[in-house]
Amino acid sequence: MYLKELYYDICRKAEVPIQAQPFWWDALCGAEGWQLSAVQDESGALQAAMPYRIYRRRGLRYLSAAPPLATYGWIYTASPKTDRRHRLYARRRRLTLALLRQLPAVDVVHFNVHPDFGELLAFRQMKWICRMRMTYVFDAPDASLIHARMASSARNHLRRAREALRCEQGGSAQDLSRFYADAFRRRKLRVPEEARQIGLLRELLEKEGRGCQLSAFLPGSHDSGRDFTGSQTSVRAGKCVAACLLVWDDRRLHFLLSGQDEEGRKHRAMYLLIWEAIKLAARKGLAFDFDGSMLPEVEPVFRSFGARQQPYLNVFAPMSLKARVLYALSLWSMVH
Repeated sequence: MYLKELYYDICRKAEVPIQAQPFWWDALCGAEGWQLSAVQDESGALQAAMPYRIYRRRGLRYLSAAPPLATYGWIYTASPKTDRRHRLYARRRRLTLALLRQLPAVDVVHFNVHPDFGELLAFRQMKWICRMRMTYVFDAPDASLIHARMASSARNHLRRAREALRCEQGGSAQDLSRFYADAFRRRKLRVPEEARQIGLLRELLEKEGRGCQLSAFLPGSHDSGRDFTGSQTSVRAGKCVAACLLVWDDRRLHFLLSGQDEEGRKHRAMYLLIWEAIKLAARKGLAFDFDGSMLPEVEPVFRSFGARQQPYLNVFAPMSLKARVLYALSLWSMVH
């Protein structure tokens, strides 16, 4: 617990991304459900830290540096008192290697690394598989400029959505959980167990003032609550057809997770949710991160808004013999 207390203190003082904050780990994993790999100096001060969790999936023990429902994992390294880049990079690599070598034995290591963490060679030195993935980012979103530069098809879809739907802050967390789970079922994928924690995460983020849910409604006849600016609205809304969960820290607003039903897809509800999320980021003076995705049906939607591409690492390491055999079989099945 002593190391976690040091990490709590670091998170209060340093710029640690929202998805690596202790309150997220504690709430979704439990205080004992996550651990910390750490490096200290002679005085006991924390020089590097990597929170992680171990979970079971299909009979294998997985290790992830990202908490449940988070897109990215984070590795903290203290900033040295130098402006020489070669020293900075060498120190960061040395500390990262020290953290990775402390990790417990598991079957598989697998997580995404936050885009702001630029160290690659440490993972390569561990002989882990490093795969590049892509997200889209607006560094300083300007709604009027984005609207003028987005793809014409995106403007048309957005106009169509705004004519048919109303976007409001709030809505039912159960709707969001259902949309999120249905997105996996449509692709015939296993629904992650953590999908059941969406309501808990939303409640936590709202309590911390670090997130909110946006929902898209059809016209209807029951009270809706608040619009996307957070102001009370007297306009009534009907069936919820799409929803998303936004989270933010002092630098970025993340389009963390989302989903929609058939009517939402029909009315292009996702374009409306993304647009209102971008406007919220602009009002807060934050960068806007789409948080992926590289899925063929999702990436064109994100790309059409005109944000810049930003790569991030996905690290994967089959550590045990069983995991390596299963990985080799999966590669063989792809080419046969």
